[in-house]
Amino acid sequence: MTGTQQAGWIAFGQSFTVVNSLGTAIKLTGLQCYVKVNTVLGLIGSSLVTTPPALPTFGVVSVTGVTAVEATPLIAVQGANPAAGTDNMVFASPQLSAGLNFNGNYRYLQLANTFTAGAVSLQTAYAAKFGALIVGKKIFVKVVQAQNGMQDNGTVFTCLVS
Repeated sequence: MTGTQQAGWIAFGQSFTVVNSLGTAIKLTGLQCYVKVNTVLGLIGSSLVTTPPALPTFGVVSVTGVTAVEATPLIAVQGANPAAGTDNMVFASPQLSAGLNFNGNYRYLQLANTFTAGAVSLQTAYAAKFGALIVGKKIFVKVVQAQNGMQDNGTVFTCLVS
């Protein structure tokens, strides 16, 4: 990277605040921003960048719920296509005890950008990562909006496998 590109990433990191896992507001270094943005872009299959993106403006999440049915089997998110220029990244948990109300173990499944009849199936990606659905288990699904490699904090949905 050129010195100008490095300076751009450093300035980009100082232009906004993120909250770390301990709840402390921090500024990222230029390197942290570069890695963060390009990790997201690589995960969703977009081209990597050497210059920082514009800061995003996120709207309301277009996903409205999640369902999981063992007999079909089916796990899907319901909603509508996201706004132009926004990707819905879907992360999910393994199947957990129905009594749990918090989960910190999410793994990336897929994008949910094209809703057919109001839903996007996660079944193939979920089964490949976590195996068959089990009736009575709880699944946490986090939908994270992404624009140009930047992400919002995500919206969490839960469902019991029926």
